[in-house]
Amino acid sequence: MPAAAAAAALAVACALYGLLPPPAALPAQPPLAPPLVSGGLPLLGHLLDFIKGPVGMIDAYRSRYRSMFTIKVGPQRITFMIGAGPQLQFIKAKDEVLDQAPVYGFTIPVFGNGIVYDSPLEERQQQVKLLVHSMNTKGLEAMVPKMIDEAEEYFREWGNEGEVEIRKVFSELIIMTASSCLMGPEIRENLSSEIARIYHALDGGLTPLSTLWPAAPTQKHKERDEARAEMVAIFSKIIANRRSGAVQSDDFLQKIIDFRYKDEVDGSGKVVKEGRGFTDSEVTGWLIVLLFAGQHTSSITATWLGAMLLSNKEAMADCLAEQRARVPDEASLTYANLLGMDCMRRAITETLRLYPPLILLMRQVMPDAGLQVGEHTIPKGDVVGLCAPASNLDPRYWPDATAFRPSRYLPDASNEAMFDSRSVGHGMMQGFMLSFGGGAHMCSGRRFGYLQVPRHFRDTSETLRTCAPAAASATCRCRPSGRSCCATLSCR
Repeated sequence: MPAAAAAAALAVACALYGLLPPPAALPAQPPLAPPLVSGGLPLLGHLLDFIKGPVGMIDAYRSRYRSMFTIKVGPQRITFMIGAGPQLQFIKAKDEVLDQAPVYGFTIPVFGNGIVYDSPLEERQQQVKLLVHSMNTKGLEAMVPKMIDEAEEYFREWGNEGEVEIRKVFSELIIMTASSCLMGPEIRENLSSEIARIYHALDGGLTPLSTLWPAAPTQKHKERDEARAEMVAIFSKIIANRRSGAVQSDDFLQKIIDFRYKDEVDGSGKVVKEGRGFTDSEVTGWLIVLLFAGQHTSSITATWLGAMLLSNKEAMADCLAEQRARVPDEASLTYANLLGMDCMRRAITETLRLYPPLILLMRQVMPDAGLQVGEHTIPKGDVVGLCAPASNLDPRYWPDATAFRPSRYLPDASNEAMFDSRSVGHGMMQGFMLSFGGGAHMCSGRRFGYLQVPRHFRDTSETLRTCAPAAASATCRCRPSGRSCCATLSCR
């Protein structure tokens, strides 16, 4: 009897199995999403922690979730990717897969309509090419004499002793350099003090709240909007003179004014629409973009570099020895000599690793199928982010990660592969360090920064003798806070 019952049960089971749909007809399993961080407030999610300081929040979650996790900031899901593999996939992704524009729309009130993140992808790519071509070797070589002139004029006002605030020094000096090199002589000779004032109002209008609500009715946003309108009014007169031919020049401003988009052609090659140039507002917007790129990142980096070297006698001695050997006088301050100062560039690279000027790199997932990262799929519409300090201080890749050690990039040292004295790549291609971004969106002006920071530090390093401890203020940008970088001036 037991055998017969077993046989009957087996027959019933086989019959039922035959009624099941074949495996191919089974419903597909939903993609495996990255782990979602629990907690957070209703509706707000982790918004308050994000505004308070994303770096500490991300670092804490990294130790728990390792290479990938998702948080909710209001209604938006943001997935952070940490580690060389996921980061490399992020920086190599094409714009059609991970797009910047939906995420950085908060900059439009500052930069303006019709350019950068408020322009179609094809136009945006042409704009980037204009910037890259303008930052070629020939263009940068022409900027070095302007950097020299600006530094000479600035330091002529210094006395023989006293106390200076390094942050203030480099902020003032580099905004003069940036306006001279990138904005044209009309601005530098007549309006540089006005531009500095307007720039600070624009910069102050980029707050953590701005990233989530750029039109919020705040005083900072009101000042931002007024400053941009004032900038357009100033530049419209200058642009009109340039367009009329009353003023002729071969500088960066003229290249922007002369720029035209490619013609649109049909399948037979016939032009169906001529490419247009920039409007006055768009020219102004690009000059604002360049001013932010040329002043903001370089002044923060130069400030931290000063604080680090003045607190590290061995590194300072190495840089001074190289400086005296390669650029002993004004005549030796050439493009080749400045970019050939490997000791100084290792110090700058280490400073950028510890204190990257931009904290977060963000993109939005565009494909309907989402973004496949290992076994996980990030859904379309979600934001993907990298945190530069989290990567730059990852102990898996950086021995003694929090220490200032420029020697780590020396030949045969632990991080030699992350330093390239010729390409200024500095580990970005490997996805380890994110201070300049990476891939197609790596900072186009990095060579400009590696020119002006060593050039200006040459004049300050011989006279600054001591430095107060520096403290970081890291919300969305790392910058020294308050009067935390004061140095004693002692000229010889």
